[in-house]
Amino acid sequence: MTFLRSPAAKSEPKVMLLLSDLGTGGTARATMLVANGLAQLGFDVSLLVTQPGGVLTPDLDTRVKLIELQSASGRGPSMLLQVPRIARWIRSERPTHVVSAGNHMHVAATLAHRLAGDGSELALKMTNPIERPSASSLVNRLRRAWYGWAFGRAARVLTITGSERAILAGTYPRAAARLGVVDNPYITDAMLAAGDAPASFTSGRLLAIGRLVEQKNYPLMLYALARIEGRDWTLDVLGDGPLLDSLQQLVDKLGIANRVTFHGFVPDPIGYLGRAHALLLSSAWEGQGAVLLEALACGCPVVATRSTAAVGDVLGEGRFGTLVPPDDPAALARAVAAELHHRSQLPSEARMWVERYRVDAGVRSHVRALGLEPP
Repeated sequence: MTFLRSPAAKSEPKVMLLLSDLGTGGTARATMLVANGLAQLGFDVSLLVTQPGGVLTPDLDTRVKLIELQSASGRGPSMLLQVPRIARWIRSERPTHVVSAGNHMHVAATLAHRLAGDGSELALKMTNPIERPSASSLVNRLRRAWYGWAFGRAARVLTITGSERAILAGTYPRAAARLGVVDNPYITDAMLAAGDAPASFTSGRLLAIGRLVEQKNYPLMLYALARIEGRDWTLDVLGDGPLLDSLQQLVDKLGIANRVTFHGFVPDPIGYLGRAHALLLSSAWEGQGAVLLEALACGCPVVATRSTAAVGDVLGEGRFGTLVPPDDPAALARAVAAELHHRSQLPSEARMWVERYRVDAGVRSHVRALGLEPP
């Protein structure tokens, strides 16, 4: 697809990022860091969110123009109502690059970009797998068809792991030339400093970080922990979401309520990671799992379900953490019990691996992946 731009636009890159909200999810945090980093490099950056008032809003660099659509809408079909307004903002801002920052925005972003018809480049950033394990075969076929249509209308399709790029190249061979890999910014100097500090963990103190939603599959984790005998443990859960009440009922039912504490959203989990015996991740699917990299940076061992190929990538196929099959509470229980018996030592190469995802490195990766010229 050919995009026509004026010479002035070519020499003055202007980036518009599209996001549903600046809430507590990993996509929101990574997008905020990318926006801040691009602005600090001197790029003209705007960030449009369809839901105002997210908890990360105060962390946005003042050089980033924040556009909040005042009529809050959820994800899914209701977001389609925002398409004409997004298109008007694209025409008004006249960006050279429009970046849909997460899967949940791609429907509205592609339609709005087509409606705007302004000649900017559209990049779709894939932050999760297209198919869902819990979805029917019909729903997954429809999802594959929709993304195929969207990929055909995007100048670039960015994935955050090499394994996901390979999957998409096999599924959509016509889009292969437009597929690229970009590193998300996750790791801060404070995380690396925590990893360099002498170990000060509390034996048996387990940690889980992530929104309380279906994707994270917390019931699997709780059922697994309830099976562990002969080991003392507690679990801190950092995250908010719609499943809080049902998860609290589940820990009561399993008889482990005195061992599990739900702390809600915690903006800075470094202190918890430094004290944890291990981080647990029981997701049903993950695009990458930023918390895995954050745990490695802080020197915290990991036990995770191999829910997607991306999780195996992040953990070096088991070199940097313990991988167990998804939907197998017995296997997860055995792995956690083994970690409680003998805490793993992270290999030195884990530090070099997470350096790739430092905030400054992740921002530079986006500059390259989007083909931006220095301002």
